[in-house]
Amino acid sequence: MSHFNLFSSHKYLEKVSADILFQLARVSFTDKKTLEAIAVDIENFQAMLLGHAAWEEQLVFKRLAKEVTKAEVQHHQQIESTLQSILQALKSVDISQAASLHKIYLNFRKFYADLLLHLYDEETTLMSKLCEKLSEQQLRQIDQEIYSQMSAHDMAAMVSDLFPPCNLEEKQAVLEDLQRASPTEFAKTESELVGYLTQET
Repeated sequence: MSHFNLFSSHKYLEKVSADILFQLARVSFTDKKTLEAIAVDIENFQAMLLGHAAWEEQLVFKRLAKEVTKAEVQHHQQIESTLQSILQALKSVDISQAASLHKIYLNFRKFYADLLLHLYDEETTLMSKLCEKLSEQQLRQIDQEIYSQMSAHDMAAMVSDLFPPCNLEEKQAVLEDLQRASPTEFAKTESELVGYLTQET
C-alpha cells in the first residue's frame, strides 16, 4: 500500500534550499563565478517557490475557510519578499569583504529556518484540517487535473526532481496518481518512471 503525502513536494523544496545554504556556507567572496551561479540557483528556487505557493493557494487552500489559510498566504508573501532581498544583496552589492558575504549567508540561513517552520505548519495544522474535511481519495484528486494534462516528458521531468528526497511509499503514490490521471502518457515512459523508485540521486 502506498503512502500518499499531499505535501511530498516540500521535501524537494527543503533539499534545494539546503543545497543553496551549503553553497553559501562554502563559497569565497573572491569567487565571483560561483557567486553568480548561486544567484542563478536562488532565482530558480524563487520561481519554484512562487509556483508552489500558487498551487497551494489555488488548489489546496480553497478547500478550507479563508481565515484558516490567511496566515499561510501572508507567510508566502513574506518568504518571497525575504528571498528577493537576499537575491538583490547577492547580485547588486559588490561583495569585496568576507563579512558582507557572511551576512548574506546568515540571512539565507534564517530564511531557510523560517521556510522549514512554514512547511511544518502546513503539514501539521493545515493538513489536520484538510483531513477533517476530505478523505484520502479526495485529497488525491487535487492534482488529478494537473497530472491529466502532463505529457510523458513532463511526468519524467517532474519525477526526476521530486523523487530523490522522498521515501519509497510516497514515490509509489505519485506513480499511481500519474497512471490514474493519464494512462496513455504514463505508459510511454513507465519504465523510466519506475526506475526512479529506487534511484537516490
